[in-house]
Amino acid sequence: MNEDGLRNQIKEILKQDPTITRVDDKCSSIEFGVDLIFERKDPFNVIRKYGIQIKTKNITSTKERGSESVKEIIAQLAIAFGHQFPPDGKNLDAVYVIATKEINPFAQEHIKAARIGFREIYFIDGQTLERFLIEGKAKVNVLKEK
Repeated sequence: MNEDGLRNQIKEILKQDPTITRVDDKCSSIEFGVDLIFERKDPFNVIRKYGIQIKTKNITSTKERGSESVKEIIAQLAIAFGHQFPPDGKNLDAVYVIATKEINPFAQEHIKAARIGFREIYFIDGQTLERFLIEGKAKVNVLKEK
C-alpha cells in the first residue's frame, strides 16, 4: 500500500472513534513534519493534539549511527514539535511514528535521544499497524452498514 492510501485509511478509522474530536490531513507541500493530526479530550476535558508521521518502509539503524531515514524523521519531528497548528495555535502533545514494516530498537533509541524539547513519541510498527487497520476497517464497515 502506498502512503496516500494508508494515510486515508488511518484517517477514516480515526474519524470513527467517538473519543476523537478532530482529524486533519496535513499531507501537502507544507505539512510541518506530520501527515495527520488528531485531537481528543483528556479526562480533565483538555484537548490534546497528536501528530502522525507515516513511513511505508523499514526504519532501521545501527547502534553506532542513525540511518538517513532516522535523520529524516528527527528533522520532521523537530519541525512538528516546534510548530503551532491551527485552528487553536497549539503545539503537539505527542507524535506517532508509524511504519508499515519494522522500526528497529536502534532507530527508536536514536530518535528518542534526539528529542530535546520534544514531547512524547510513540512507535507503531507494521504488526501493530496491521492489527489497527483490521480492527478499524471492521468498525468502519459496521458503521457504514447502519
